[in-house]
Amino acid sequence: MNAFEPFQLAALVAGSTSRIAVMPTVSTLHTHPFTFARGLASLDRISRGRAWVNVVSSFRSGTAIGIRRAMPKERRHLQTEEFLAVARKLWESWPPEALVPDLAGDRYVRDDLVTDVGHHGEFYEQSGPIDMAPYSARFPFTLQATSSLEGLRLAARTADAVFAGTPTLGAARELRRMLREEAVHAGRAPN
Repeated sequence: MNAFEPFQLAALVAGSTSRIAVMPTVSTLHTHPFTFARGLASLDRISRGRAWVNVVSSFRSGTAIGIRRAMPKERRHLQTEEFLAVARKLWESWPPEALVPDLAGDRYVRDDLVTDVGHHGEFYEQSGPIDMAPYSARFPFTLQATSSLEGLRLAARTADAVFAGTPTLGAARELRRMLREEAVHAGRAPN
């Protein structure tokens, strides 16, 4: 199988295009939020703000060869939600304006604008900030592929869009209804 690492392939596509968004997929089960946030910030810079991301919580624990990390199915979505929370905190820890030079103060990096993350959660510990400023102030558009109820609930809380395969139009309409209901329940707009 000739599959490329998605962030490297997205960077290649971003460097060869100027008007389309690039969207690699990240497995939250086998990636650390810092590594993910740094890679996404790099892609955001390379693409000049055209980076999007597809988030998956991996459907099987053996996906990353050599990593012994068994995550019970009922806890995968909790771990993914914390993963995204840490990644977003990292993104916000170094705002793009931190790279606007203060020539009067003879500073080229505004380290006073860079903040620590200070996250201490169930799955992740992250004290410091990301080590580079993203191009965009806003965290990239986030897609989540799911069709389970727990996955829809997670997407309603964390994603900008949902990708789901359904066998019939009726099933698709029911999935849309459930997603809208869960989005409202999460305090977000139904669409």
